[in-house]
Amino acid sequence: MIWNPRMNAHLLLYVLLALFSSSGLAKAASLSLVGWPYELSHTSVTEPHADPILSDMVCPSLTRLNLLIFENEPYLLKSIEVRPGTWSLRLKEGLKWWDGSLVTAEDVEQFVRQVLSKVSSASAIPEIRKFEFETQKTESSVEIIWKRDPEVGPYVLNNHPFYRVKAQSQGSVMCAGLWKINSSSAAMVLEPTQNLSGPTIQIASQSAEPIQPPFIRFRFGEEIHPSGYTRQIETVLNCDVKLDTNYVSLLAWNTRQGAAREVKFRNAMTAMIPRGAILRAGAGGLGDLISAPILRSHPGYKKTLLVPPYDPQKAENLLNSIGYKRAEDGFRRDPQGNAFELRVFVKDFDGSTLLRKVLDDSFRAMGIRVIFSNQKVGDYDAFLASIETSWPDGELSSLLLNKGTNNEFPFDLIDGDTLAFVRRYAQSLTSPKPDFHLLEKIHELIYSSEPFSILMQHRMCMDAKTASGRSPSFPSINQRNPEWFKTVFQEVAK
Repeated sequence: MIWNPRMNAHLLLYVLLALFSSSGLAKAASLSLVGWPYELSHTSVTEPHADPILSDMVCPSLTRLNLLIFENEPYLLKSIEVRPGTWSLRLKEGLKWWDGSLVTAEDVEQFVRQVLSKVSSASAIPEIRKFEFETQKTESSVEIIWKRDPEVGPYVLNNHPFYRVKAQSQGSVMCAGLWKINSSSAAMVLEPTQNLSGPTIQIASQSAEPIQPPFIRFRFGEEIHPSGYTRQIETVLNCDVKLDTNYVSLLAWNTRQGAAREVKFRNAMTAMIPRGAILRAGAGGLGDLISAPILRSHPGYKKTLLVPPYDPQKAENLLNSIGYKRAEDGFRRDPQGNAFELRVFVKDFDGSTLLRKVLDDSFRAMGIRVIFSNQKVGDYDAFLASIETSWPDGELSSLLLNKGTNNEFPFDLIDGDTLAFVRRYAQSLTSPKPDFHLLEKIHELIYSSEPFSILMQHRMCMDAKTASGRSPSFPSINQRNPEWFKTVFQEVAK
C-alpha cells in the first residue's frame, strides 16, 4: 500500500441511525468495528470536521443527500416544504435526544438559526453573505421567512450535526443519534442511548490480535499481506467485499508559478507516471484509476473522460516542445538553460517510501531530478498527498481553493471559469435536486487543465463474522444508497 488513508465514513455509517428504529432489532449485545479509518482522538461531535463516524452514528444531520435517488431528502425531519420566501421544516414525531426527552420545534429553530448564520458568514459565495431571515415556530414545525429569496436551498443543512447544548453544563451537548460516546472508556466505545435497544459498538484500530466475533473489519492493501512485508505486492489481492473509499492519492501541481504553470508540463508529468504499476505494486490492485478527484461511482463523474495513458514518449515530446531538453549528462535544463529540479512536498513522508521511489525512478528516467521534502520551506512545484474527497456530494471547493476548509494546498488550483462552475455546483447541492451535470462540467475543466496527476483512488476490503463465527454473505452493494450498510450490520449482529 502507498500509505494508510483515512476513509470518509459517509460511505458507510450514517445509515446506522435508521437501523434499529425499524423492526428486527439486532440481537448481539456488543459488536466490534475494526480497522475503520478515523482518528481516535476525535471525540467532538459538533466540530465541522469531526470524524464522520461520530457525526453520523452519534450526531446526525437534519437532512442528507441520497445519491440512489439523485436527490436531497429530510433525515431527522419529517418533511421540508419550499414556498416563495419561506421554508417550512416539519418535525419528525417521536424524535428524541440522548436522554430520552423529545426534540422540540424550539430546538430545531435555535439550531437552524445558528447554522444559517454560520453558513452566511463563512461562505465562499459572496451572495450568500447578504441573506436575511426571521423564524416562526408552531408545536410541530419551524418556518424560515426570508426578507429576500436566498442564494441557497434548505439542504444547506446537510452535514451539520444536529445538537443541543445541555442545560447547566457549559460546552457539553446532546444529539439525537442512537449512540453516544462513552467518555469514561479508554477505548472508543459507542453505547446505545435511551432511544435504542441495540448493541454496544467497540471501535478499534487494525490489530494483529485475534478479533472476537461478532465483528466487521476493514483493511487496506498493506494490512492484508503478512506483518513486516515491505516489498512490492506481487499479486492482486482478493477479499470478501471490495468497497470504494473517498481517498485519492495524487500530485497537486502549483499552477501559479514555476514549471507547473504550463499545461503541457503538467500533461508530461502525468504521462510519465506509471499509475497502473503503482496501483498493482503499491496496493495489490485494491484501488481504481480515475481522471479527476471525483469517485468513479459518483453520478457527477464523467466516464467518457478516459484516464490518460502511461506514455513516456509523449512526455518526452511535450517536455522538448516547451524547452525542457536533456543536456549531455542526461538531465534536463529549463528553457533558460539552467539545471532543472522538481521540488515536491510530501504530506506523509514516512508512509510513502515505496511511492516516492517509483516516482523518483520514473522522473529520473525522463531526465528530471526530483527533491522530496516534508518541510514547508520555500516554494514547491507539487504536493504529494492522499486527500479526502467529499462524499456523497462531490463538492470540490475545499480541495481546489486555498481558502477552502481543508486547506490542503497553499495555492489555488483552478482558474476563474472553473471557479464559477464550482460555486454553481455548491449552490445546486443545497436544492432538492442537485445538478450533477455541473460536476461533469467541472470534471471536463479539470481534465483539460490537469492541475492534478491522479495516482489512484483507494479501495478497501470488508469481511465479517457473526457471533457464531459464521462468515455472512452480503448482497450486491451499491454505495450510492445511504442505507446499504443496514443489511450488512443486521446480518452480522443478529
